[in-house]
This record gives sequence, C-alpha cells and structure tokens, in this order.
Amino acid sequence: MTETLNREYFTDGLPLSIVNCQLSTPNHAISFDADTIANALVNIYQKKYGNGRELEPTLFEKTKEILGGAVNKGWNAGGSPATDRNSAFIDALRHNADVFSAFRTHKMQSDIAAQLLDSKGRLKPFGQFVKDVKPYVTHQNRAWLQTEYDTAVLRAHQAADWKQFEAEKDVLPNLEWLPSTSPHPGEDHRPYWGTVLPIDHKFWNDHRPGDRWNCKCRLRNTDKEPTAAPAETLVKNLKPSKGLESNPGKTGEIFSNKHPYYPENCGKCPFNKGVGRLFANLIKTGKDCSKCRLLNDCINRANECIWDARAAQRNKVISSMDAGLNNKKVDQNGNGHPIKIGFKHYGNKHLYNDVAFKIKEITPNDLLYIDEILEKAVFVTKHGSSKNRKDDIKRFYYYKTIINGKVFYLNVAETDIVKGNGTIRHERYLYAITEKLRE
Repeated sequence: MTETLNREYFTDGLPLSIVNCQLSTPNHAISFDADTIANALVNIYQKKYGNGRELEPTLFEKTKEILGGAVNKGWNAGGSPATDRNSAFIDALRHNADVFSAFRTHKMQSDIAAQLLDSKGRLKPFGQFVKDVKPYVTHQNRAWLQTEYDTAVLRAHQAADWKQFEAEKDVLPNLEWLPSTSPHPGEDHRPYWGTVLPIDHKFWNDHRPGDRWNCKCRLRNTDKEPTAAPAETLVKNLKPSKGLESNPGKTGEIFSNKHPYYPENCGKCPFNKGVGRLFANLIKTGKDCSKCRLLNDCINRANECIWDARAAQRNKVISSMDAGLNNKKVDQNGNGHPIKIGFKHYGNKHLYNDVAFKIKEITPNDLLYIDEILEKAVFVTKHGSSKNRKDDIKRFYYYKTIINGKVFYLNVAETDIVKGNGTIRHERYLYAITEKLRE
C-alpha cells in the first residue's frame, strides 16, 4: 500500500501540486506528537494491539482529532452556515472522518506490528524495533497525514459550498469551475477551467474540484450562460483519485470507501473476524463502511478507552496539583499592593480543563509547576466579575506570562468572605489560563 499511496498523493517524491492541480510542499505542521508515537509503539510492542480487530487508542484519538478538526475548519470556511438544518449532514461528514481514521489507524498499527519479529521469528529488542519502524512512522506521520488533513479541509469547505449552491440555485442556477490557486498548477484540471454547467448536470456527479489530492481549484455559483460540457473522451481520461470519487456535498463523505486504506470487500475487512468474515465471503455483500455495526462497535470501544485514559490522566494530574500546590502561597502585585495567591481543588480542575480542551501549547504536566510561572508573571489589570456567580467569585486579577514561547494570561479569582464581626476577608486563588485578556 505504501507505493500505492505515494503514487496517489505524490509524484516523483513531490506533492502532486508540482505536476497537477495541487498544493505546495507539505510543511508538516500537522503531525502526531512524540508522546502519541511513543505510547503507540509501547502498546504495539506489548502486543496489546496489532492486526487484530481493536484499534490502538492513542493513534486513533490523534488521527480522528486531526481529521475531525479539518472537517470543522473546512466547513466553517465554506459558504453554508452550521444551522440545525445542516447539523445531520455535518455529523455525517465528521463520522466519515472517524471511519477513515479507523481504517488509517488499523493500517498503521498492523504495518508497525509486522516489524516486531526478526528473521528467525523472535521478538526484537525494543530499541531495534523502534529503529526499524522509524522510516515508516515518519512517512505516515508527516507526508501522508498532512496531505489527508489538507484534502479534508478542502473537501469539507466544498461540501459547505455545495449546500449553499443548492439553497441559491433559483437565483444562481449554474456552477463555474475556477482555475487553481496553486503556484504550480498542473494540467489535469486545466481543461475544466471556465466550464459553466447547471448545478444538476450529471458532469458534477463525477468531476469537480477536490477529486484530486489537495486540489486548489474551486467552484462558484453564477447566472452565466452554460458552456458546453467537456468532451467525453477527455472526461474518461481524467479520473478522480482513489478515495475522492464522491461529491462530499451530496454524499456526506470526505473520503470514499475506495481509498486504499479500505478493504476490497467485507470479507477482507480487518474489523470483520471469524464467522462474520466467512459469511461475508459467501454472500459477497456490498460494503457500506460508515453504517457497519462491527466497525462502529470497534470505534465505540476505542472511544471508551480514550475517555477512560483521559479521565485517569485528569484525576492523576489534578491530584498531583492538589498535593503539590494547595499548601503554597505566591506573593504578587495586586493592583499596587502586595497580595498572596493560593491554589485550591476547584481552581485546579478549571486550570486542567483550560489546558486539556482549549490550549494546545501547554501540557497538563506544565500545571504541576504553575506556581513558579505565576510568581514571575506581570500584573496587568483587575476587573470585577461581570455576572453573579455560584462560586462567589467577585473579581479577577490578570497576569501576563510566557509559557512554552507563547503569551498567556493567568486569571486569579478573588472572593469576599464576610466574618461574624462584619469585616471582609479575601480569598485569592489561580483559576484560569487564557490566550486573550478580557476586554
């Protein structure tokens, strides 16, 4: 499959943009982090996952996170809003990305597991195993993943545009194929540039921007007069790339089940084992991977592993924060006068959620030393709370700091505790980390 995908995604070691209607050289901004790779290799080496039915959860989590993010980014940049009317369609696009992620993950873990044994059938030392799989992992993690991400963004964008075209076809009934925006446009889609056809024309069922990997052409709706359709001989010779045959705006598929990651039929599916595989081989049923119960059960089990691991990590980090921070006080500037800032379980939970779900540049482990970061932070401003809060926070102090090379703001909460004699005591604790300062 490696050679197949290299031919599909790249030509002569370069992105297809150099030859066809594609993007520039991938910058590898999209990739698995080192911890994901390390955890996956350990799990596979311990033979927890391989070519069996179950998905290696760390690889699957990152893959579906990356491709699901691509779908969201592409749709939000497209022409159709994320309304209730479109919610089921958007869910279908995301589920298709999850299914693709499952087959991609299984292919990767199987290929890695194939390197476990030496020529005599003995388990390799872990260091040798890691060395042997490094070239494959690097290629999967960078060139292929970047190409898949970029294409998912473009096709989700095109799906959103298509929904908008359908909504406006009474006013703008035709579609025009616009030239590629690539700095190195190729020849494969050039004959289609300037083609104007009705939105319901059969041509659009089989040919459109996005049917080549990382195609940078696009469509726009128009009231221009239709042109002649491209010659049938030309259309037959310009076939879509494998996995990109369908119109995502109609099918709800970012990738079709003809991509090389997918099995030829249900009888060869890695998620269909035992009697199920025998039955599929006998009746030769047509595959519909997105609706397959066996595959979706595997995805659900992998998701449960992911959620369990997240919960375990959350509990571990917050417990460590409670043990290491809750008895500490940090001296700081409180709007011109000295104050002491503490830590508490409630604030630690909020800090963890900020890092786990909102801020990618900070790791949960960075929170174990957040007191040292707070101590060096610079006071910026103080604001009263803009709403009545159940947690009794009355105001916030904001401190500017740099964590892992990026500017962040530490939000310190302050409460008012009224004593029996009517005097007020303030409790202050670190509550949140944000990328922007409250206006």
